Amino acid sequence: MIGKRYGDAKELFPEGDLDVVVRNSYGDLIRIVRQENPNQESARDGSKGDNQQFVYLRTNLMRDKVELWQLFEAYRLRWHSELCFEMLKEGNATQSINSSKKEIILEFIIFNLMAWMVKYYVALCALIRAKKDLYHISMLKVQIKPVVFDDLLRGLGRVGKSRMYQLIGKSIKDILEYCVRSHASQRDIDKGKNYPALTAKIAAGFAA
Repeated sequence: MIGKRYGDAKELFPEGDLDVVVRNSYGDLIRIVRQENPNQESARDGSKGDNQQFVYLRTNLMRDKVELWQLFEAYRLRWHSELCFEMLKEGNATQSINSSKKEIILEFIIFNLMAWMVKYYVALCALIRAKKDLYHISMLKVQIKPVVFDDLLRGLGRVGKSRMYQLIGKSIKDILEYCVRSHASQRDIDKGKNYPALTAKIAAGFAA
């Protein structure tokens, strides 16, 4: 397929999985891969899903470096980035910005990121204190449960050092009580929706 374009690949191979190398308009070699959309069935029955028959990916990682299944499994990790946006919107009220002034918007975003980092840092302290691995707690729960950080965030810059340590200790205790990661179902693991299981599967494939 070298010398062909992206559209040529779709026309020559209209059905089934696809893994070819084409040359783009700049002369660079690009690998085009395609698989059946795993969410297509759920879309047909009216539930949340995608009506597209295939999922396409373009990459410069060639077959001698990464196999087809590894590309698609790694692509699923993008969901973790989506969760980060969800944490900022729900946990730190990023969506509540209602000003058109650039300075106010920028300050609001900066303080939101600072709150996100404080929560993440305290969550890591909780894991260290409990001697648990990173997957023991849900970072989404850490960011969106107000009961965990309300007192701590209100106290920033307002209370003394000893009181601040007490508030941090309370947040650590609440994290270990309210933010433990739920046990993943086998269905979620099989569909690649469980982050720890998915990363372990990808890492094992690269090590093999």
